[in-house]
Amino acid sequence: MNRLVLFLLILILWVNCGTRSVVIEDTTDVILFTRFSIRSHALDFDIWGYNLRTDKEYPLATDAQYWEESPQWIDGSRFIYFASMPGRMMDYGGKIVMYNLQTGKRRIIYKTSATAFSEITSFHSKKDHILVNEDWAFSEIDPTGKKNEIVSTLYLGVRRITHPRVSPDGKWLVFTGVDTLKSKRLPKYDRPISDSLNDIYLYNLETKELRQLTNTDACDRDPVWFPTGDKIMFSSNRDGNFELYTMDLNGKNLQRITYTPDIDETEPTIAPDGGRVAFTDMGEGHLPYIWVMNIDGTARKRIVVNGFAPAWCPKKE
Repeated sequence: MNRLVLFLLILILWVNCGTRSVVIEDTTDVILFTRFSIRSHALDFDIWGYNLRTDKEYPLATDAQYWEESPQWIDGSRFIYFASMPGRMMDYGGKIVMYNLQTGKRRIIYKTSATAFSEITSFHSKKDHILVNEDWAFSEIDPTGKKNEIVSTLYLGVRRITHPRVSPDGKWLVFTGVDTLKSKRLPKYDRPISDSLNDIYLYNLETKELRQLTNTDACDRDPVWFPTGDKIMFSSNRDGNFELYTMDLNGKNLQRITYTPDIDETEPTIAPDGGRVAFTDMGEGHLPYIWVMNIDGTARKRIVVNGFAPAWCPKKE
């Protein structure tokens, strides 16, 4: 076979493998996550799924030309969003992609000139909008593709805001940030997350009320809602290393869930039944693992090697 023809065939196969679509008919107990790899001596991030019922994982978005990360569910089970950006750090052109799990089709719904944005979530207070965490502010985006523009931006008077999560009833927004006084103690540029001074805030999308739920000299991060909407789970290194905690919406009734001084538990995501939680830990060899356990910390089981940022499908049985 002519070498040129052989090269072209290999190239076509590589491109198809990098952009293939997977169809998932039943998304019950499916957990999305991000996985990193090294391709041609370059770092790459892809979106994968794991099915707790079948104990199988499968690739969803694996384009070698882009970093795909931060998957989030839409409308319960059929659609997901994920952030995508060119694979080289200094490239511009981040975008948000909508993926139909039942057809395998995907569509770009928003583009930006910024280098990257990694935090996205459904904007439940307005079902036709999503909320993007970009440049330390929350921007409301029209995902229909008809208006590739920012509809509005929330400036909440808090620095370094990140990890927005909207409550099940669509009325509250929980996120992490650093107040003005604490921000003066931090360097101008980013530092390791364990050295930051993040606190957890609650914002009422209707009344514009802002509540600061935590205030420590530690890093409180990754807040997520219980399906009932009356409690929040988060990760914190207030006791030395990162452990999982829960609290009420007034910041009280703080309960520590994990006790693993040699392991950092971060990025919790709660099952729709409210009885289980998946989370990330940085395991052996600095490789991230995803675990599942009961909400009280029992029956702990590792399910994914080389995976982080899990997102549990909100579909109930």
